[in-house]
Amino acid sequence: MLTLKIPGLAATVGATTLAALCAVAAWPGASSAATAADWPTGMVRIIVPFPPGGTTDAMARLLAEDLAKTSGRSVIVENRPGANTQIGTDAVAKAAPDGLTLLFTTSPYAIIAAMYPKLPYDPAKDLAPVVRVAENAMLLVAHPGAPARTVRDMVALAKNKPGALTIASVGNTGMSYMSSELFAASAGIQVTHVPYKGTGQAMPDLLGGQVSYFFDNPSTSLPYVRSGKLMAIASTGSKREAALPDVPTLAEGGLTGFETVNWYGIFAPARTPVDVLDRINRDVVRFVTRPDVKERLAKDSVDVVGSTRADFASFLQKDMAKWATVVKERNIRPE
Repeated sequence: MLTLKIPGLAATVGATTLAALCAVAAWPGASSAATAADWPTGMVRIIVPFPPGGTTDAMARLLAEDLAKTSGRSVIVENRPGANTQIGTDAVAKAAPDGLTLLFTTSPYAIIAAMYPKLPYDPAKDLAPVVRVAENAMLLVAHPGAPARTVRDMVALAKNKPGALTIASVGNTGMSYMSSELFAASAGIQVTHVPYKGTGQAMPDLLGGQVSYFFDNPSTSLPYVRSGKLMAIASTGSKREAALPDVPTLAEGGLTGFETVNWYGIFAPARTPVDVLDRINRDVVRFVTRPDVKERLAKDSVDVVGSTRADFASFLQKDMAKWATVVKERNIRPE
């Protein structure tokens, strides 16, 4: 059985990162003392650090629509892309801590914290985690003519023929690229990355067989898997995909302990009053746990989480530590 070969987290994370991770355990807003009675009046801005379109933007707009209806206030989504999400994230970090400016972001929050030694904001001090809204595992898919059809066969191929395992990658701060890096680190192999600007550019080459493998969001790949144009090798999650119950996880495929998920979460500026954070958490959890919302997200293979603030902070601490280890072990640098 293949085992995860990443060393213990604490031993591989630098002093600066360790200090940041320790700070995560006492995230801003974690105190139980209340300093405000409720969510203040005024227009709410939900900043998405990505361009319009895509799952994150769509989820933010669904949430904004619901909050506007239930609160009777104006709630807008503002797209602030750029610098690998840093522009939008920094805008929220520097906003007034009144609960009227929120960040709706994803897994790169933790990856960028590990990859960039100097950020315009401190990810462990300047923003308070409010709620982990949802998550989805990635799907390892392959061209039907790929030389290996299981996780074990892929590892064997990479060991016997270095460079033969070609994996499409999109960016180097997203879950597609980082899943492939964790895969390589876990198996003790080297893979050949074939870089693309986005999934829209990678998919035609994957379908055409110019590249063999890809860690992709299920919402994009499932139609091709169902039509037979791609084959699903494994899921990166802790459990099998409901839409593909016969497809094993990477852990089941031999990489014990392997798990990556693309999570979606909401943050507020540090020093936002605790009662305000709790109110936002309750309103978001109420919305995402509605049966119709869960069903709508499930169509894109997105699972609702609806965490508490404390659970999100704990999860984030572990996620940041994991990616800090991978970044160091794999010597990953910003593009």
